[in-house]
This record gives sequence, structure tokens and C-alpha cells, in this order.
Amino acid sequence: MAVTLTSEQLAAAIRVGTTDEETAMVTRLLAYATQAVSRHLADEYDNAPEAVVNEATIRLAAYLYDLPHVTGPHSPLRNSGAASILEPYRQHRAGLTRA
Repeated sequence: MAVTLTSEQLAAAIRVGTTDEETAMVTRLLAYATQAVSRHLADEYDNAPEAVVNEATIRLAAYLYDLPHVTGPHSPLRNSGAASILEPYRQHRAGLTRA
């Protein structure tokens, strides 16, 4: 199931105000987090429950919102908890095979 969050719902979930600047930031974070969750799940994105992809999107967006601009190496999906929420719905592959 696709992410169904609106910018207003995301702003409320991560407790962000409604100024023009904050609304623009939340809209940007929603677009990025939705794409990141979709890419992480790949072919299984459409099969994952709506509540799961929405919660993963919220957690990733909240993590990125509070993240300092200068950080070391990290995985936002893993550090936000979104990857563990999505793990049961992700298809695991064997990797490269040789003929």
C-alpha cells in the first residue's frame, strides 16, 4: 500500500508548526521519506500495509527533521527505526548467481 500521509498529518505527527518555512520543510521531507521507503521495499512496496509504510515515513521524516546538518556516516532508515518496521515486508534476495 502506498504512503497516504498528507503534509499536515506529517507535521502533526512530528510536532512541527505551520509557518511557511516549516510547511515547505515538511513537504520536502514527506516527498523524500516516501521515496526512500518505496525504494527500500522495492517490489514489495505495494504489498506492505498502509499503517506500516506511513509509520516508517513518519519516523524517517522525524529523524531527518531533527538531524544536525553536519553528521558522520549514518543510515537514516536504520537509525530512525524505519528499516526495522519495514523489514518483514521487504523481499530478501540471494544476491548474485553465476550461470
